[in-house]
Amino acid sequence: MDITIVLEDKDGRHHSTTINALDQESLETIAIRVAERFNLEPSEVIEGLGTGEIAFSKHDSLVECTRHGKSWECRRRQTCVEVHYQSEDPARHFFNPNSPWRVAHEWACRHFKVASAVCQDLELFAGSPTGPPLNETLPIGASHECKIVWLAKPGPEPNGCQ
Repeated sequence: MDITIVLEDKDGRHHSTTINALDQESLETIAIRVAERFNLEPSEVIEGLGTGEIAFSKHDSLVECTRHGKSWECRRRQTCVEVHYQSEDPARHFFNPNSPWRVAHEWACRHFKVASAVCQDLELFAGSPTGPPLNETLPIGASHECKIVWLAKPGPEPNGCQ
């Protein structure tokens, strides 16, 4: 069955794509395909999917979701996050404000090509490398300005900095 998904970008423009999905397909696999088309993380797509007042979850089946129609929205009120890592140039990315900080952490490790063994030892810190650590299970939250975070290793010195 064909499902049309309309995505609103950070500039308020609407983009749509049509996905041909099988009845037994999970919402998570659909989100992966949509994410690839829009250059997003699958979690960003899943957290924004719904119709009207109905919000879908990654555990919903395709059959459950299509009861609400086959034209879905991906409501993405994006929050800018600027990530600093060592001496690299800072990188900006827009995230769904409902996404946990873990999503930004994972994105930063991929962006800066940090090995997964090293990435798991790093944490995000607010504002500076000596700022407070961010709880990666909490949502990023909405902001009209770009949130500045540092990907750093905590250590005996404040946040691993000397």
